[in-house]
Amino acid sequence: MRKLSRQLVLTRARAPALSAVRRLNVWGSDLNDVSLVKEIQNLEVLTLSRNSISSLHDLSSCKHLSELYLRGNCITSLSELHFLEALPRLCVLWLAGNPCCGSDPVAYRLAVLRCLPNLQLLDNRSVTEEERLLAQQEGKTIPPVSIRASNAFENVPEDIQAAAGDSLRFDLAETNLIREELGLKPLPEEKFACSNPALLLGRPCSSKKSCVLEAVLLLLQELKQEELQIVLRTTEQKLCL
Repeated sequence: MRKLSRQLVLTRARAPALSAVRRLNVWGSDLNDVSLVKEIQNLEVLTLSRNSISSLHDLSSCKHLSELYLRGNCITSLSELHFLEALPRLCVLWLAGNPCCGSDPVAYRLAVLRCLPNLQLLDNRSVTEEERLLAQQEGKTIPPVSIRASNAFENVPEDIQAAAGDSLRFDLAETNLIREELGLKPLPEEKFACSNPALLLGRPCSSKKSCVLEAVLLLLQELKQEELQIVLRTTEQKLCL
């Protein structure tokens, strides 16, 4: 797998600069990172079929995009479609062949059209006015990406689960290091997993600083009033430095 590069874009589009690219076809290029599209401001037609794309976040910057082909990628949640709501000209979308399409083609189609009512062609099939109206009445509302259920962790690929597991162990180590310095007993992994706010939100820590912060927040839950007063005074002193 690889990242979309400037060289690949210019070669495929036969363009002298990214600003000149209006149509880009990188079908079957083994891509899993297309963040470069944020720099292709005039892009109108984008073909990403047969790659390993799992998120549509970067596409929200392509304001001129009218056609998007995503067949056979790794998009697991229809929530990713909310990133396409910011594209006023998008009228053609081909999403078939992704895990998010599910086993009920009717429910899937109505949900997509409810989220993106301006589509004229979905999965190479024209959208009728009757279908568009039915989607608004009976289509399932797709939840935003930010509030996905935490139990969706069970359905993500094993490599992502492993990464989250590594983050859990890192957070636990940070927490117990601080607990040791305060003279507290180590926190068991199972108790940590149940009380860690980052894991309850379905997101691993993104940096060491954020992990330390969440470890401190966990410790505060066990401190008594007089101990919290000490923390408060220390915090105030730090803020005055």
